[in-house]
Amino acid sequence: MNGRRGFTLIELLVTMSLASVFLGFAWNIFSDGNRVYLDYRKMDAEYFDLGVRKAKAARMVKDFPGYCTSDSLYRFDGSLADSLEKAFPFSVVNCYKVRDNRLLIYWRGLSASIPHYPVGWTFLK
Repeated sequence: MNGRRGFTLIELLVTMSLASVFLGFAWNIFSDGNRVYLDYRKMDAEYFDLGVRKAKAARMVKDFPGYCTSDSLYRFDGSLADSLEKAFPFSVVNCYKVRDNRLLIYWRGLSASIPHYPVGWTFLK
């Protein structure tokens, strides 16, 4: 540098351009990681909500009596039947008679974007 102190303008421009390229790569990696994290949180919340709905449905079926209709739909009976069917977390409750006078009760709902996929079941005596 022949007695001069400091950097030339070219050296500063090259350094700034390299820094901006590396900053662009770092920002891209950060934004991809953040997007994946947000997608994971959304999926985790949906699975948690589905688990709560399944547990609530199983508890309602076991606590309140009902019957299986001829078209394989499960209906609650008693004085609370209408309010129970409205409060049930899934829209369709099906049933199937198995051996020993037991009922297989299953419900369908939204799971993995398939609207009629069975997502829960329970047995009743």
